[in-house]
Amino acid sequence: STSLHSTRDTLVVSIGPAHGDVCVHSLSAIPATEIDSTSRMPFTLELCKSRLATVGADAQLSCVLNNKLLVTVDNASHAIRLISLDSGKTDPYHTAPVTTLARTRDGSILITGSRDCTACVWPLYSTAPKRSRLAAILQRSQISRLATIPHATLTGHDAPLSAAAIDNDVDLAVTCAYDATVNIYSLSLGMFVRSFETPNRVVFDHAAITQRWSDLVFLASRSSTLCSYTVNAHLLASVHCDEQPRAMVVDEWGERVITAGVGGVVVRRVASLEQLYKLHAPRP
Repeated sequence: STSLHSTRDTLVVSIGPAHGDVCVHSLSAIPATEIDSTSRMPFTLELCKSRLATVGADAQLSCVLNNKLLVTVDNASHAIRLISLDSGKTDPYHTAPVTTLARTRDGSILITGSRDCTACVWPLYSTAPKRSRLAAILQRSQISRLATIPHATLTGHDAPLSAAAIDNDVDLAVTCAYDATVNIYSLSLGMFVRSFETPNRVVFDHAAITQRWSDLVFLASRSSTLCSYTVNAHLLASVHCDEQPRAMVVDEWGERVITAGVGGVVVRRVASLEQLYKLHAPRP
């Protein structure tokens, strides 16, 4: 299979697993003489002259963010790589593969977590929502496009990261690690706030922040454990999920958490994790 994605100056070519590579090409590097705009005949470009980067034979094209950032997933190591479409360079701010990423609801900020035990916060657009504290910081920094350096690097973990969540409306970033710890940070300041250990030392691989009450919701899919906390790290509720969830999302109002797994889709209250109703998966 072959897929293409083009921006104003860049072409991303993904040639499927049988042949091999995801390549990033600079269209501005192709001589204008090679393209006859008046001709209706097909033409071939020598893309080898314009190649910025080759991701590798095991890479699968995932998505392109804001026409500036290519996100790929390595089929062999299950690592996520971030590549600038301007320069073709791989994100240099993580010294190990990226293991998790999340973005804000409006898509203006991305957080990446890595095996190097750190997380990076990346502005994706020129401004964040005007009501957020981060908007003023980005405006003072005069960021007019995708940042080439992260807004903040979050430290404090002693193990690789397993999950992350970010919300610019409540000014929070949350990271989870494989040593069963959770860290909470101020998003606008990039500062560590507090840390706590998970119950029974389960490893959370999904995280979410509720917009209304700033509560935190976590899922450990391997143990089917769902937990909710206050922003002060007080455990509100913890339940075992019979549906064996593999995915989780919090609704827009921050009052309900929805999990989906082998046993169907379940809707619960965030504060108590009381089950409201269940949608059974259709049988084949």
